[in-house]
Amino acid sequence: MRIRRSVRGILVAGIDRERSDPLAQAKVLLMAMDFPWHDGPQWITPGGGIEAEESPLDALRRELFEETGFRLETTPTQIGTGSEPYPDAGITLDHRFFLIPSPLFTPRALALEPREAGWFQSSAWHALTALDGLDLLPTNLATGIRSAVVDNITDFKFA
Repeated sequence: MRIRRSVRGILVAGIDRERSDPLAQAKVLLMAMDFPWHDGPQWITPGGGIEAEESPLDALRRELFEETGFRLETTPTQIGTGSEPYPDAGITLDHRFFLIPSPLFTPRALALEPREAGWFQSSAWHALTALDGLDLLPTNLATGIRSAVVDNITDFKFA
């Protein structure tokens, strides 16, 4: 299977390291995607493929702007990796996940690829403490964010 390198931006607002639980008020930006191979929408973090001429950071900046309108001005911390096989397509997506502290803002999808535009439903901020009822991809997203912020883990395995 062919490997497709990609980046995912985990935009989190409301991290307060002065509190005993720095994520008590935190919200994460997620996109609802109605993939044809899945029953119902899945909530994912913004991101996408790394083009041949791009660094992961350049790809992250481009993808965040295209999918949310967010301009990444800093160099975020990579907090983990994950793989997502698509046997029918003959590829495996090899993700790098980056934690990006962010202010709350109104996301705007500015330049989705045609295939993505057909799947895209909406973007919304979700309380990190209330992700249990969502069909998340990756399923352990909340655990990965907590591991990065609370325990300073930078090699989390997203699945």
